[in-house]
Amino acid sequence: MRSLVKQGILAILLGICLILQSGCGKSERDEPTIPSNSSHSYDINIASGEAFSGQIPKETAGVYNSVSFVNYDPEQERKTITILLQEAGKTQVTVGLILDHDNQPASLIKNGEEISSKVTVNKWGEELRYTSVQCTFSLKAYQEHSITAFGDEATVAALSLEFEGFFQASTSGEEVEVSGAIKIAAP
Repeated sequence: MRSLVKQGILAILLGICLILQSGCGKSERDEPTIPSNSSHSYDINIASGEAFSGQIPKETAGVYNSVSFVNYDPEQERKTITILLQEAGKTQVTVGLILDHDNQPASLIKNGEEISSKVTVNKWGEELRYTSVQCTFSLKAYQEHSITAFGDEATVAALSLEFEGFFQASTSGEEVEVSGAIKIAAP
């Protein structure tokens, strides 16, 4: 009789565990999320066949490696994001994004001049760099996080950015087609 009771209790506990496990396994969100345990990454392809690809650790010695800072420009009433990815000895990628009121990349008019979001990529220590001149951007899974950086409060962005367009080579002035993706991990 005791054995039958123990088996019944065990069956009930297993049933509860299965119900809890199946209920916790799905996310209701449609928007893709940025994994908090991943590295920052970039993958950029130039039509000439040159490619820049790599990963940068999200943390160093347990401290978040902040590579994307969010600022607010009260004059323009817009946010800007500055991203700096440096893989020592390999690649440097800098991004300056101007966001519209829906947190999507945009351009603005300042002092009669159009200012747009930019990407620059180059091999570490080389003069040749590619800078966007006409580029479309797609920003997904944008999240803001407050952190303490260098003793001050800062806002960083976790995001997934895709871009494509024409970039100008700094040494020749030639325009080439470039496409790429950048992922910044959450703290």
